[in-house]
Amino acid sequence: LEDSLQFLGEDELRILFQPYGEIYSVEMPKDQKSGKSVGYAFIEFCNPENVKEAIARMHGLQIKGKILRVAEANDDMILVGSKYGN
Repeated sequence: LEDSLQFLGEDELRILFQPYGEIYSVEMPKDQKSGKSVGYAFIEFCNPENVKEAIARMHGLQIKGKILRVAEANDDMILVGSKYGN
């Protein structure tokens, strides 16, 4: 993941990914010193079958001038980060 997700919050990520299935949790790890996002998030779906569709539809999507990078973290969770768009 080449940049950070500081331009999106947990609520915004939940709204963006909700169409692909019920979300169990959204976690954005924070830097202990600054309290800012470390640049990625985990989104856990209630149904593991929703993971592949979320990846297929959201990976590469440009939002607020940045391209989302979405990958599978495990069976029911995805990893989301971003990089600058061209």
